[in-house]
Amino acid sequence: SVAIKYNNKTTSDGYINVKGAHNDTIMNVYNMSGCNIYSGQATSIAVKAGVYIVTLSNSTEETKAVKVIVK
Repeated sequence: SVAIKYNNKTTSDGYINVKGAHNDTIMNVYNMSGCNIYSGQATSIAVKAGVYIVTLSNSTEETKAVKVIVK
């Protein structure tokens, strides 16, 4: 799984996980084709192995984007 501690991203096992995010944090996940495959509360989602762009944003911070490789 991908454990995202809001500023710390790691990968494995087909999941993207966000931990430690504020309740109002919105997560968007994009595949390498640019398609948005998830938009909603920062949580744990199952994804196929691949490369993704994950953006996290809330009302008090600017949007942060990272490249995540899921195995």
